[in-house]
Amino acid sequence: MKEQKKITSDKIREIIASNNLMTDWYMSIFFEDDIECTQVVIRTILDKPDLIVESVSTQVLLANVGNREVRLDVYAIDSTGKRFNIEIQKRDEGADFKRAVYHLSMINTHSLEKRQDFKDLPEVYVIFITENDVRGGNKPIYKYEFLDIETGESIDCGQHIIYVNGANKDTSTALGRLIHDFFCTEAKDMYNEELANKTKFLKESEEGASRMGGSIAELLEMGRIEGREEGREEGREEGIIENALAMLKDNLPIEKIKQYTNLSIEKIEELKKSLNL
Repeated sequence: MKEQKKITSDKIREIIASNNLMTDWYMSIFFEDDIECTQVVIRTILDKPDLIVESVSTQVLLANVGNREVRLDVYAIDSTGKRFNIEIQKRDEGADFKRAVYHLSMINTHSLEKRQDFKDLPEVYVIFITENDVRGGNKPIYKYEFLDIETGESIDCGQHIIYVNGANKDTSTALGRLIHDFFCTEAKDMYNEELANKTKFLKESEEGASRMGGSIAELLEMGRIEGREEGREEGREEGIIENALAMLKDNLPIEKIKQYTNLSIEKIEELKKSLNL
């Protein structure tokens, strides 16, 4: 059995310092149980300053027996029961529109109890914050809902898909300032007070570093953090995924793939499901 490497406090600080809210693992740690910061993000994106978030969880697994499950980066519920899923995507292919639709359907599937009336289905927002303008319209934000294609009339069924364009950093707008802050690695460069304070706590205080330390050590061992101690170059993770997919297609045992790629069993099983093997 491979001995787990000890992660030094200096290494943890180095990793924390170099990442921002556009990194999914860092973003998940940042927003876990943080109602105030999550509320700021949702209020800004939806332009609803009175919205009240009541609960927040990150890395929420929505199981689907016999079919593909999903893991939500951030999952929040507001005071009226509305659901919000916020996803960070650096890679364009990870922000495919069909993926957003699938997230929407999975949240709906898990929102009603047995025999609960369909009219009780809550309003749901799936929000992708992307590094690039994946929708290609040169807009800061894209909003999608159901409509009657004959009349153009909007159908109020409470289902929303939103793409926030991370390439837009027009700091003359609240949304542009929010996106600017998502790309900052230091609190002093941020516009938003709540996000800046949380960043300062995590990156500049002993308590913050200690809180993140356990999660970072685990993520390093799982191979989920880019730029770890081996000095892996940008894009290495994509290459590992491609290799793992090729091995699965060749019917290699999962334990062997784990040995060759250092991916977790959970991640390999997820890739296997994506191939319908």
